[in-house]
Amino acid sequence: MRIGVAQWVDGSPARGLEFVQELAVALEDLGYASYWAADHVVLMDHFTSRYPYAHDGAFPFQPDQAFLEPLHVMGAAAAATTRLRVGTGVDILPLRNPVVRAKDIATLDVLSHGRVDYGIGIGWLREEFEALGMPFERRGPRCDEMLAVMKALWTMDRPAFSGEFYRFPEVTFWPKPSQEPHPPILVGGNSRAAMRRAARLGDGWYALGLDGAQLAEHLVALDAELAAVGRGRDEGFAVHVASGGLADPQAIVEYVRDIAPHGPDEVIIGPPLSRRRFREQLEALAGPLGL
Repeated sequence: MRIGVAQWVDGSPARGLEFVQELAVALEDLGYASYWAADHVVLMDHFTSRYPYAHDGAFPFQPDQAFLEPLHVMGAAAAATTRLRVGTGVDILPLRNPVVRAKDIATLDVLSHGRVDYGIGIGWLREEFEALGMPFERRGPRCDEMLAVMKALWTMDRPAFSGEFYRFPEVTFWPKPSQEPHPPILVGGNSRAAMRRAARLGDGWYALGLDGAQLAEHLVALDAELAAVGRGRDEGFAVHVASGGLADPQAIVEYVRDIAPHGPDEVIIGPPLSRRRFREQLEALAGPLGL
């Protein structure tokens, strides 16, 4: 079981390029598997949308903690390392154009020598979609078609596409990703719909904030969705589980120990790392986590 780290970088001078790259180097040196960057384009002071990963529906961030663009964070981390995988945890795909995003991901995969894991989700913050002029309704079906567009661009010599939301005639598209047929697509979300999308269209599932008992229940549902499309987790389908923003080191260790017996491929921890002491914090966790 691999251990990755998700670090929400808020764009302040204390958490800019140097922090990203120093953190990435520390992760690689200490045996962590991956660095995950989160995504929101804009936030706002007030909204009515319910955050689906908290019991009270409250989003655990302040509006002025708007994130750096995740692909730029991943590129900076990849440039400073040679083995560390970089991933989106997760990219809100329906906020983007799929042709442009396919180009972004393919370029990053080439420049990182094939170290990208592409986590995607459909989003939950209606007000963010409205601010960007993007439709919130039917974002699920549109996301499905976006993935089909991106796979066509990544794998076909002269891709063309004709769907409900997107269409284009035969084009040339380069670069192709380094990973074949493309970087792993991990569908994020704890809902049954997200697991169904992962089973149909993904190479893995990215869950958030589930404890061991909850993960066991969700894996039963995931296995049913995979079986419905003739697939199984033993055929290269990966399960990634992110802890969320646990702060206490002992709580992080206990969380990983609670999750591990259920067999995820990777547990992604999200400690709020100190700018000055992050290497010390990560080193202290490495031993108890078995790195």
